[in-house]
Amino acid sequence: MLSLRNLTEFFDVEPFLNSMKKKPNIRTYFHFEKSVKPGKVNAYIDKLVAAGLPDSRVKLSFEDIKFLTSSKFFSELSLYGKIVDRDGIVPYEILLENVPSLRQFSIYRLSPLQLTKRFFEKFCASNLEMLSLCDLTKFFDVESFLNSMKKKPNLHIYFYFENSVDPGKVNAYIDKLVAAAGLPDSRPPDFDKCFIGSERYSQLKNLRKAYDLKSRGDF
Repeated sequence: MLSLRNLTEFFDVEPFLNSMKKKPNIRTYFHFEKSVKPGKVNAYIDKLVAAGLPDSRVKLSFEDIKFLTSSKFFSELSLYGKIVDRDGIVPYEILLENVPSLRQFSIYRLSPLQLTKRFFEKFCASNLEMLSLCDLTKFFDVESFLNSMKKKPNLHIYFYFENSVDPGKVNAYIDKLVAAAGLPDSRPPDFDKCFIGSERYSQLKNLRKAYDLKSRGDF
């Protein structure tokens, strides 16, 4: 592990990591001074993400993430694991509070244990426009989750389950949603076509189109 603290604006992350490529598995922590603007680091991260799997790993603390997402133009975030600080795991709603500019949020392997009352309160009150939940397990309950998110009815929600999950319970929920009279109170969610099948995928797509037309006043 290598931890670099109190870094100034003159420290360049990219050439440093390029020089460390002979030790690709080292855990590297960068902690910049609060006065440093994150622009250059953000540009490096964007390039790293666009390039795919990197040769080296960079692990960021919660303070680093707050720093890197401090720009008012920061609007999209994907999380592939838990965020940890000195007090333990940082709840997703705390992260959301610290990034009010966030519009698109993707969370991987969300545990049902993290779905607290505060989680739903903060997510419903947020500025989010799109929420993607990926690699969900059989323990995730779609209907219960959507019922708790009804205070944010126009949010675009995408559910992606693990390949091993049986779609039976989700299909039953979709069938009930489609069979109900009139349009639902909230925007119907989206699922992977391979998970729910072509017919249900088309039915949900048509429901979303009708809901969107109504919400815009065109229905």
